[in-house]
Amino acid sequence: SREVTGGKLCLAAISSDERRVIHHCDEGGLAVLDLETGSAVPVSLPDQVGTDVQLGSARFSPDGSRFAFAAMTGGYQQIEGTQGDYGFAGLVAIADAYSAAGFKVLFSGAAAPTWTRPGQPRDGPPDDYEPFNTYMRDRATHFRGRLHAYEIWNEPNHTRAREGAPLSPEDYVRLLEGAYRTDKAVDPDAIVVSAGLNPTGVNDGILAI
Repeated sequence: SREVTGGKLCLAAISSDERRVIHHCDEGGLAVLDLETGSAVPVSLPDQVGTDVQLGSARFSPDGSRFAFAAMTGGYQQIEGTQGDYGFAGLVAIADAYSAAGFKVLFSGAAAPTWTRPGQPRDGPPDDYEPFNTYMRDRATHFRGRLHAYEIWNEPNHTRAREGAPLSPEDYVRLLEGAYRTDKAVDPDAIVVSAGLNPTGVNDGILAI
């Protein structure tokens, strides 16, 4: 970060013409700053209600003329802690706020709820992928036109995201394929992306691959 007009600039993205930046600080929230005029336009976000949703990152389009994607992260376990009981309210409000500010919204989530993986206290995928596909279907139905892209899980090459399941590319592809087909059947315009990997430097098949 660096000092800008008396405050800290926590840089998230910069436009290709180097005129505008997206920045966020704990005390300042999210805002778009014009470096030539010094003006800052805040992005008004509602309080989080019922979900653990956070801004992951925000980006401009390649030509710098508009916002591209704001990435939101929130756990599957927070949204469907009880089977069939979805905590969508907070996510709706936050997605709408990003959309109103000119962003398209990508949602990323992992960590299956305990009812899908009984007896396993740490984060990981469900024992059976069908409940996850049902969750994806219902979420895509509810948020069609509000959420524009979905990242399927997070860092599946690390044991902290796969507790109780093998560190297996084939197994992750099975999860990804089911979620992709489910999302696309409901919202053909949605973008479905594979999970980002953890650059661990370890390839022991136990901690990471």
